[in-house]
Amino acid sequence: MPALPLQAALGPGAVGTFSHAPGGPGWSLFVGCAALSAAQTTVAVRVLDPNRHEIARRSILVAPFSQAQIALDEAMDDGEIVVEVVESDAEGLVFPYVLAVDKETGAPEHRLPDGALDPHPGSGRTLKLPRVLPLDLTGAMK
Repeated sequence: MPALPLQAALGPGAVGTFSHAPGGPGWSLFVGCAALSAAQTTVAVRVLDPNRHEIARRSILVAPFSQAQIALDEAMDDGEIVVEVVESDAEGLVFPYVLAVDKETGAPEHRLPDGALDPHPGSGRTLKLPRVLPLDLTGAMK
């Protein structure tokens, strides 16, 4: 993952959405979070089908100044992944991401939450992020 601005981190109560994540039998799909604080943080992950029905719910426990990710086994063809920081102290900040790996070629695709984020709910500040990170920024081989 490339360096991201601090404003892209999600704090307690913040939600990030990943729509149209690649899925299905040709992909391996992972959701992860990198912590940028000394606080242990719990992130809820919900997987929604194209009709926005919940098909899976998981949680990620992210230790201070570390990274954690989980594999999603659910078929995600055109569904949505929603992450929410549900437990942390006021200082807890995480950078959520989705990693999709094409099983045939091994090519990775790193995604950030869709559109504009409000990293600290109620702040009124939003930050626009690219949906898919270019391979040259992620350090992947071409």
